[in-house]
This record gives sequence, structure tokens and C-alpha cells, in this order.
Amino acid sequence: MLRLFKRHIALSIFILTLFLLYFSFSSIHEDSDMEYLYKVPYPVLFRNLSSKDSIASDKIAILIVLSEGVKRDYYKIPIDSVECYAKAHGYQFILTDDKGYGCDYLKEKYFRRHCVVTKILPKYEAVLHIDADIGVVNPNRKLQELLDENIDITFYDRHFSPEIALGSYLAKNTSYAMEIIKDFSEYERKLPNSFHGTDNGALHIFLAEKLFPYNLNELELCRRAWRNSQNVADQFAYTLCIRTLFGANTDFGKIRILRKGTGHVRDDWLTSGIWSPYHDFMLHGWKMDQLGKTPSRPLKAEPMKQTVWYNPFIGTFDMDQCGFGNTTWHHDPRLIGTREDVEHCLRKHEMKIAIKKMKYLGRFGDDIIEDQDSEYLYGVPYPIMRNSNNESWITSENIAIVIVLSESVKRDYYEIAIDSVECYAKAHGYQFILTHDNVWGCDYLKDKFFRRHCVISKILPKYEAVLHLDADIGVVNQKRKLQEYMDPQFDIIFHDRHFSPEIGMASYIVRNTQYGLDLITEFSNYEKKLPEGSFHGTDNGAIHMFLAEKLFPDNSIELELCRRAWKNSQNVADQFAYTSCIRTLFGANMDFGKVRILRKGTGYVRDDWLTGGIWSPDRDFMLHGLKTDHLKKVPNGPLRVSPMSQTSWYSPFEGDFDIKRCVLGNTTWNHNSRLIGTREDVEYGLRKHEMKIAVKKVKYMSRLYNFVVYSSTYLQYSLRMLRIH
Repeated sequence: MLRLFKRHIALSIFILTLFLLYFSFSSIHEDSDMEYLYKVPYPVLFRNLSSKDSIASDKIAILIVLSEGVKRDYYKIPIDSVECYAKAHGYQFILTDDKGYGCDYLKEKYFRRHCVVTKILPKYEAVLHIDADIGVVNPNRKLQELLDENIDITFYDRHFSPEIALGSYLAKNTSYAMEIIKDFSEYERKLPNSFHGTDNGALHIFLAEKLFPYNLNELELCRRAWRNSQNVADQFAYTLCIRTLFGANTDFGKIRILRKGTGHVRDDWLTSGIWSPYHDFMLHGWKMDQLGKTPSRPLKAEPMKQTVWYNPFIGTFDMDQCGFGNTTWHHDPRLIGTREDVEHCLRKHEMKIAIKKMKYLGRFGDDIIEDQDSEYLYGVPYPIMRNSNNESWITSENIAIVIVLSESVKRDYYEIAIDSVECYAKAHGYQFILTHDNVWGCDYLKDKFFRRHCVISKILPKYEAVLHLDADIGVVNQKRKLQEYMDPQFDIIFHDRHFSPEIGMASYIVRNTQYGLDLITEFSNYEKKLPEGSFHGTDNGAIHMFLAEKLFPDNSIELELCRRAWKNSQNVADQFAYTSCIRTLFGANMDFGKVRILRKGTGYVRDDWLTGGIWSPDRDFMLHGLKTDHLKKVPNGPLRVSPMSQTSWYSPFEGDFDIKRCVLGNTTWNHNSRLIGTREDVEYGLRKHEMKIAVKKVKYMSRLYNFVVYSSTYLQYSLRMLRIH
């Protein structure tokens, strides 16, 4: 009886726990732990209007394109506000419909408006395209604040979804902008037979194809999600898939995408119509048939229904009074709030969307599979990342190759790998340093993986550059040079791991600059920030959060969510979910200021087991995983390029290295010809594995929701109680 009672109590605790977890899911945006994030101000992106590249106002047009039959009265207040604003600043105001511009061949009204933009843009130096339901609320802002001499088209993020908004964009009259908008207007023919989101859905895959042509696997997976989309949630899942390619960056060549909270337009309903002169410029969602009466009760900045808005003005616009220089407008003071209140509300909603993004990914994580349609992707060669014209900018004797062993670890444990590296260094005149981590004053660090980076920081000042290598990395192609991978623009170069979403820490190239030295020194001390009680991945897990904090300090909300995933990680799959979370901030980009991360298939190191030990002199340089106790005899039968056990490898060499014969200029090595394959075969195998990882990455991401919404403490406790009783 007592046992039955205990089981009843345990079951009750478990049910109560589930209820608490459900409550956590529905109210995460109220988490007091997040409150500090909501108070972080958005960066102000005002530009110096005296800049020499500024465009005169009369050379800028504000364009509103209506569909045939739509009257101005449908959007009277927003259109009046835009016209009055244009007159106040001397911009050209154009209100037109989509007929008469030769765009009738397009069936979709949403694509026709972009076609119209291409017809009007050549007459001006820049055009701001806006939807008719966007109104100007702050007449003191100027469009020139958005212009930049390096950017031809400026978009902005939608605040309440993962989308890039198409309600407005600013385009300069350049051949690049004209080509982009023209090509996009004709993208209508590529719309899938699905819930595709018309032009707003199409913009994402269109831009991704233009900006990330080498990310074929990810593009194909996102394209499948678009084809299979059946509703709004599926559509958001697809757009999020694409946005993982863009990452946290705002600039992509000549295209800029302003982040949430920094764009020139946002949705009015997000703050119940309350706006701030110190934050806002234009508001979206002003349809006349949705105009509500401003309540007499006190209003606060919080989301309301998307189909209601309040007029921020007192009275109507008198166009005769809208003259040049007149920016004295009559606003309803009840709808004017402080920057702090407005941005607190926007940050809070941004957190809500950041969490929803993880739920969206989970919608198609289990449905994406490899299929025969992917076969064409496997034959696409990887781009070659060699900088052969830079080979002499740092001379070989000023570059050190450093291998750091833990105390008591002997060279014999990695004999073939280390011999190959030393022989390679001697052949090209690099300095070869094999050392232990207990002789450099780094003993204060407990983790051996962090100690090795501390050692690098001690050696780096003596050379112009250092290549850090794990001891199980061997050189297989002795004819390649380190300078091929170096670039004067970058102080540190990492590489992507091919079999996971991780940045590899087994090797990196760092230059002796203040930035490079500071980065390595600071990272070696990051050991103290490892989360207790989690499967954190030591230095390999830490590098992701460390770099993200350095490179994306303004993305505080995404950083906090990924940090929670790291804290709650319990196994390898959880760890990969966390690293996938961080990699969404990096996106498909490889260059981040003075940091470069070489993409899969383009780095100087890859894992040997991925191709069954077969390598190609036309693409490979170094191979990872060459531990002596994992060495196997090369099989007698035919070998083919396919993954094998991660704990096995075959020696790519015939016989042992004679270090005495490893002298400057001697790059004649004896390779086992049976392990030499063609570039095509090797890259086919790597591409195929890359697709497998791209699919897994989506599945890893779908795990994140549970991590970031709540700690698993309650659930673990209740399960423990059930086991006890």
C-alpha cells in the first residue's frame, strides 16, 4: 500500500512537471533571466549627411505602385504622409499603378511592382520603393541616412518573422541594382506549386542563389522546404532555412539587409501604435479599412492585433501646407513614447521570434532526406582557395609549424603524422617546433586543450605567422605551400570540420599581429567560462561561443539562446545542436573582419576516414586522424572512396621517413599509389557526406527548442523520482 502511494506521488510530480514545462513553453518571453536583454538599445544607423557620397534630394524618388483598380483612398493617410514628407525634403513623389510600363506579361501583381521599379529607376539616382500601407511618422528623418557608397540595394528584416521584408527597399541607379531587380521581377516563373509566399517568399531563395552559389547542398534543402510548404508556418520554416545562410551579417557585397530594430520601416501593431521620434521613421500596416479609434485609456508599448492601427496624426494632411522645409506635423501625443519603452517592447518580441525560429526548423527536420535528386550536386567541384600570387609575402623561414603535446605524450604516438610534418617543414624552409605544454608557463590552465593555445600565444611573437597543428595531422601533399592559404587581410584562419557543423580547432593559421595575438591569448583563458555540468566540447565547443561574442556583439538575443543550449548540452548530438545554433549567426559567409573560416571542402585539413584513406594530389594537403594505434594494414582488395571507421586509417606512404633526407627543396616522397585517387572521385565522396551533414544540421537545430526554453531540471528530477519509487 505504501509502495502504491509512493508511485502515486511520483506520478503526480511527473504530471505537475509536464504542466510546468508546458507553461514554460507558453511564457518564455516573460523569463526574468532575459529582462536585461530587453533593455539593450538598438544600434543607431544614422549616417553623416555631409558625406561626399550623399545624393541630392531631387535625384531621389519615393515610389508607390498600386495594382490596377486600387484607389488612393484605400491608403489615404499613409500615402498623404509620404507625399507630404517628400515635398518637405524635396524628394520626387511618384504614385502610379502597374499598368502602362510593359510589365503586363507578369501574372503576379507583386512581381509587376518590381518590374515597374526597373522602369522608373533609370530616371533617378536612387528610388525608395514602398508599399501603399507604409506611412511616414517621423518627418525629420532623411533617406540619405540609409545611403552608403558601397551599397546598391538596402532591404530590412521583418520584425515579427524570420523574413526579409519586401514592403520597402532602397535601390541606387547602378547596373548591379538594375540587374538584381529585373532578374527578381522575372523570378515569378520559378514559383513552386506550394504555399510559396509570392515575391516575399521568392526573394529569399533568389538572393541566396546570387550570394551563396557555392552552398549547393543547403540551397537544395531549402528549395525542397519551399516546394513542400503548405501554410504560413511552413513558409517561415523555409525562410529560416535560407536565413541560416545569411547569418548575422548585414552586408553581402553590394546588398545590405538591416537587422531587426534598425530598419527604416517596422510594423505599427508591434507596439500598439506607440512610436518614438528617437527610434522610428516609417510604420507599416496602415490600411484605411483597419483604422481603429484611439482608445481613451492609457496606452503602453505592447503588441496588439495585426489588423488594427491608430492614426498617429491629429487632423488630416493639407497638401498645400506640405512645402519644402515644413516638417512641423501635428501628432497625437498619446501615441508618442520613449525610445526605451518602444525598444523594450521590440526586443521582447524579437526574443519571441528567435525562439519560434527554432520551432519552425523542427517542422521539416524529420522530413528532409537525401534522394536521387541530389546526385547532380555531388559532381560539382569545390572552389580552389589558393592565393598563389601571395606566396612570397611572408617568407618561409618566418613561419613556424607548431605541434603541442600534452605532458608525458611521446612522439611515437603520432610517429608517421609528425614525421611527415617535420619533413615537409624542412623541404620548404618552415620552422618546425614540437614541444610539450608544461614548459611555457601555461600550467595554470587545467584543460590540456586550452593549454595548447596558451603555448601558441607564447611562440607566436617570435615569428610572422604560426600554423598550429594537432599531433595526428599529417602532410600528404608535400608540394603545397602554407602561403597559398594566407591572405594579408586576415590575421587568423580556421576551417570547417567536414563531418559536423563545427569549426575545427585541430589546426589554424595565425599571424603575429596584435589582433591575432590578443585573440589567441584571450581564447586560451576562455576555459574559465566552460559551463559546469554540461557536455561542452572543451575548446572545440568554446571556440564557437567565443568567436560569436567577438564578431556579433549586437546579436545578444541569439547569443543568449545558443548559450542556454550549450549549458544544457548532455551528449554529442546536443553539442552539435549548440554549434549549429551558433553557426546560424555565421551563416554561409567565410570572412568576418580579420577572421576567415574556410568552408567545407576548401580547407587545408580534412579527416582521412571520410574517403577511406584515398586522397587526391589535385585537391588535398593535410589529413587528420593519423594516430599510430589506429593504423591498419591497407586491404588487398579494391579500394573505393567511401567513409570508413573513424578509428582506422592507412598509411599513405611507402616505408618510413628518413628525416636526414628531408632537406630544403626535396619534395620527392614515396606514396602508396593504391591510396591516390582522382579529384573527381574524392570530391564526389566529400560532397555526398556534406549533404548528409547538411540534413543532420537541420535535425540538430530542431533539438534546440527544448534547450533554450527551459532547463531540464524539473524533468530529470521527476524521472529520477519515478525510478526511485
